[in-house]
Amino acid sequence: MAASPESIDAALHSLDGQALARIFSGLGWSTLGSSEKRSLTVHLIRSFVGLPQSNQTNLLKNLDIVQALETSLAHYNSTNTISSESYRSTPDNALRKIMFVHFTQVGEFLQAASIYSNMRMGGPDTHDENGGNLIQGDFSAAEKCDIFVSIAECFIAEDQNVEADSALQRAGLFVDKIADAEANWQIILRYKSNYANILDSNRKFLQASSRYHEVSQTTRAEIDPQNLLELLGNAATCAILAKSGPQRHHILALISKDERLEQLDQLPQFQNHSVVVKKMYKNHLLQKEELEIFEKSLQEHQRAIMSDGLSIMERAIMEHNMIAASKLYTSILFTELGVLLGVHSNKAEKVAAKMIAEGQLEGTIDQVDGILTFGEVDAESGLLGWDRAITDVCEEFNRVSDLIKGSA
Repeated sequence: MAASPESIDAALHSLDGQALARIFSGLGWSTLGSSEKRSLTVHLIRSFVGLPQSNQTNLLKNLDIVQALETSLAHYNSTNTISSESYRSTPDNALRKIMFVHFTQVGEFLQAASIYSNMRMGGPDTHDENGGNLIQGDFSAAEKCDIFVSIAECFIAEDQNVEADSALQRAGLFVDKIADAEANWQIILRYKSNYANILDSNRKFLQASSRYHEVSQTTRAEIDPQNLLELLGNAATCAILAKSGPQRHHILALISKDERLEQLDQLPQFQNHSVVVKKMYKNHLLQKEELEIFEKSLQEHQRAIMSDGLSIMERAIMEHNMIAASKLYTSILFTELGVLLGVHSNKAEKVAAKMIAEGQLEGTIDQVDGILTFGEVDAESGLLGWDRAITDVCEEFNRVSDLIKGSA
């Protein structure tokens, strides 16, 4: 069959994917001139976009037809240069939207993301010469944000977190530029919730907790309260797993004072979170038995074993209990601290040393006697005072030596 608009129409009408494959691939396609390829490409795209939705759905079930459409889109992109005024109405963008919707509905999320990634939207910052609004016809900041968030959601569905993060970073370029936040609240909310999800997946638990909690505070009547409660539960999970410090204490305070916290007990995946959150906020010691239910609720990436041999949860709880112990004791033997933390005394000493070095814990370690003393370090006493005295003597000696040399 000769390559012509008529042959394309016939193939579409009869669902003949092989006929389209012969036209848009292989030797037949490679021997065509640029103008012929452009003519056939434009005709296929326009013809497909003009079909009824049911016909489009049936055609997209045929892999040969999908491949022909993808070839046409790639060629259309390389041969068509258009002004920004017509981006919204281009047939290739219309086709991408149709294919994206179809592939997401059938669960082909990576293919959907690939199709949408080539959407032609205009420059990221197309303004008039006075720095005013986007040029008429160019995609708005809300539309661009929506597309990149949609791409990110596809990657998240396939656990492709690096790619999802990249798409959300691009969405972030536009989310603050959305002119009418009220009209586009759904896009903004999708961006924020997906961003929290990615932070969680990347084990940035403190930032994720803050983002989850922010989204959970949404008061729009259109949103199911159950979804917001689950977001609060996610915020609690991430806060518990986050590194100890003032910032975590702040987010724990926000969550523990949330009037919905007790409602988490009604959800199987969060039924013990309220107890753990409250104890952490009040700097109470947590026992292993209290954490069994919480540990079962963790997702795979939240169960990772770190370089020190501890799981994320074990490290977080150990750091918390170390802080809690500092509220109960002025000093403690590492053998006793190990029992309190449920680890060997050597491990307790290493954790304490690391926390002191990173500013998470105030205290000093006496390795000779195996004692941890809590509280602010007194620079004028003990070994630190002795070191300071030696330093002062050396500095005074150097000063006198320089004076003698100068008078010689």
